[in-house]
Amino acid sequence: MSGGTAHILHRDSRDLHTLTAFDLQSLPVRLTRDVGRYATGTVLAELMLRVAPAEPHPEGFLVLRDALRRLEEAEAPALEAVALERVWALVSALGFAPAVDRCVRDGRPLLPGEELAWSVSEGGALCDRCARGTEVTVLPPEGGAALRRLVRIEEGPLPRFDPKHAAAHRRLVARYVRHHLGEGAPLAALDFWQQRAWAPA
Repeated sequence: MSGGTAHILHRDSRDLHTLTAFDLQSLPVRLTRDVGRYATGTVLAELMLRVAPAEPHPEGFLVLRDALRRLEEAEAPALEAVALERVWALVSALGFAPAVDRCVRDGRPLLPGEELAWSVSEGGALCDRCARGTEVTVLPPEGGAALRRLVRIEEGPLPRFDPKHAAAHRRLVARYVRHHLGEGAPLAALDFWQQRAWAPA
């Protein structure tokens, strides 16, 4: 997860090019001192490696770089929310942003402060009419408000999560990633992060 400048000997006639040097500019040492921070970083790296296009993707790279910095700097009580927000930010930068403020089917505005009918397969939230007969997860008003903030629909301070609600939001984003970005491939880093396998039961 280090950052720097790569020096590459490029040849038009070849698919593989020669790396001649790498000038190290950032080394996120703090990530290695906390498994939760490191686990989130590996999820972000996994998504970039699996989903980002082969051609340059500056937006995704900048989101990834900013996410690693924020994970290093986040205070422990805010870490869960920062991790969730940064995962959603990269998902959006890669072109898979969920619909949260409008119904993903008919575009009807969804009012803040109400329950949110969330459909992984549809790619976001549904209005009451479209949610009928569809498999959805109903988020209470506070859960919907937290999700809107995490996907940056609304501004303001990040929510603070207790372990139960943090786990629920990890499941939500993990299911979304598997369905829309995973394409059936195993995502080991995502599994590890979602389950918090390093934490005592």
